[in-house]
Amino acid sequence: MKRNKLVFVILLCIYLTAQANSAKDTIKITNPTYYSEFEKKNFETYLQSNNTEILALSLGVDSTSNQTNEKEYRESIKNYLGSNRSIINKTTNEKSKINKLFKTANHSFFIQYDMNAYCSKFYSEGKFNCVTGSLFFSLILDSLNIPYTIKEKPTHVFLLAYPSTFSLPIESTDPNMKIFIPDEGFKKKYVDFLVDSKVILKSEIASKGVEAIFNEKYYSNNDIKPIELVGLLYFNSGVKYLVDNNIKCAFQQFEKAYLLYPSERIRYVLELSLLAFVADMGPFNLDHLNFLAKLTNYSKNKTYHEIVTDQFKNYTQKYLINENNETKYDQIYNQLISQVKDSTVKADISTVYFHERSRVCSIKEDHEGSWKFITQGYKLNPKNIDLIARMQSNFILKLESMPYDYNYLVHYDSLLNEFPDLRKRIDIQRYEGAYYLNKAEWFFFRDNIKAGELLLKKFDIFLNKNPNCNLNSDYISNKYCNFASGYYRKKEINKCKLTIERGLVLAPNSEQLKRKYKIDITHEIK
Repeated sequence: MKRNKLVFVILLCIYLTAQANSAKDTIKITNPTYYSEFEKKNFETYLQSNNTEILALSLGVDSTSNQTNEKEYRESIKNYLGSNRSIINKTTNEKSKINKLFKTANHSFFIQYDMNAYCSKFYSEGKFNCVTGSLFFSLILDSLNIPYTIKEKPTHVFLLAYPSTFSLPIESTDPNMKIFIPDEGFKKKYVDFLVDSKVILKSEIASKGVEAIFNEKYYSNNDIKPIELVGLLYFNSGVKYLVDNNIKCAFQQFEKAYLLYPSERIRYVLELSLLAFVADMGPFNLDHLNFLAKLTNYSKNKTYHEIVTDQFKNYTQKYLINENNETKYDQIYNQLISQVKDSTVKADISTVYFHERSRVCSIKEDHEGSWKFITQGYKLNPKNIDLIARMQSNFILKLESMPYDYNYLVHYDSLLNEFPDLRKRIDIQRYEGAYYLNKAEWFFFRDNIKAGELLLKKFDIFLNKNPNCNLNSDYISNKYCNFASGYYRKKEINKCKLTIERGLVLAPNSEQLKRKYKIDITHEIK
C-alpha cells in the first residue's frame, strides 16, 4: 500500500474523536514491543491481573517515563485533592460542584493545548488534549466518588458527570478544532474491511447501504472506560509515528492500543499499518518473521495470507536455491511456522518448505534426506499434487536402491499402507503387482504354500483394481512357472495345472509356461 494512502486513512482518526464499538471478533495480540521497562512492567501487571493502574499505564506512552515520575505526578494529584477536596465537597449543588472542580483543575494543571502531548507532558508542563485532559478528570472524579461516563464522539472526547441525573459535561479542549471528515471512498473501504473480517455479511450492505453501516459501526453510542482512553493515547502515538513515516513503530503502538481498547477501528488501522510495513521491510532480518506471522494471525484477509506465503517463497529462492544456505533457510522456516496460527497458511508454507528441501536433497543425491522431507510434507498436506508426485518419484528411487530380501518386502508393504497415494501412479502400481508376486515366490521357494496362496489372492484383487498396470509378460511367466514348481514338488498336480493355466491367461503367448505345461502336466498324466 502506498504511504500517502495509509497516512490518509490514519489522519481521518488523528484527533481520536471517531468512536468505534468493541470488536465482536477480537484478535489476540502476541509479543507486543515495549519501549521501556516501566511500560513493560505496567502492561504485564495489567494483562496478568487486570489491575488498571490508569496513571501508570498512561505515562508509559512516553518512553522516558519511569516510576519516579509516576510517584511525582501521583503526588501532584494528591496535593490538588488535598487543597480542594473540602471546598468541592462542601458544595452540595452538583452543577456548582462540577464547575468549581473544573475551574480549580484548569487553574492548577491546564496551561497549553497540544494535540500530540503525552500524559507526562500534562503533569510536567501543563500541555493537554482532549484525551489526556479526560483521563485526568476521570482520576479526580474517581477520587471524589463522583459518578461519570466517558463519551467519544466524532469530533471530541469528554466526560459527563452525574450521568443518571444531570449529565454535566466536563470539556477539556476547544470543541471547535478542525477535523478530517471521512469521504465516500474511505467509508466503502471500511465497510469492505468489516466484510473481510466477517463482522458483517454482504447481504447487510444490500439491505442497509454503505452509509448506514459505516455510521453504525464507526460511530458507536457506547460509553468508553478510562482504560480505553489510555488505548486512545497509544493510538494517537501510533498516528504520530505514521505521519513521521515510521510505520514499524506506528504498528507497535497500535498493537498496545488494541490491547487496551479492542475496537474494530483500531484493528483496522493496525492491519493497514502492518500490511504497509510488511510490503516494504527492507533488507532481511529474523525480526521480519514476527511481522509476517502477525499478518496472518491478526487478519482473516486471504490476500494478506498469500503475501506471507509468497514472501516465504522469496526466502526459499534466495537462501535455499541461490545461496545454498540450508541452515539459515531452516531457521527461517522453523521460526515462522512456530508463530503462524492459521492452519491453511501453515500448510501452504510447509508444502513449499518440504517440497523444496526434498528437491534440493535429490539434486545433491541425498535420497534418504529427500525421502525424509517429502514424506513429512505429505503427512502435513496429503492432498497436494506436487508433494504426491515428488514422493512417488522418490519412492521408485528408494525401491531401486533397496537390497532384495524379505525385509525389503515387509518394508515395501508398510510404505504402501502408510502412504496410500503411492498406489496412484502406474509405474508404482507395477511395483505393487510385482511385490505381491515376489513375496508369493519367496514363500513358494520355501514350500510355505499357504502363505504364498494368500499373496496370489491379493495379486488377483490388485489386478481387478488396476487392470492397466501392464506387468511384463516374461516376468509373469517366470513367476507362475515357479509357483507351479512349488505345487509340483508337493505332488499337487491339479493346483500345478491351474496355476500354469492362470499364468497363460495373464501371459497368453508365454512359451515358457506352455513348455512347463507339457513337461509337468502332460508327463504326469501319462
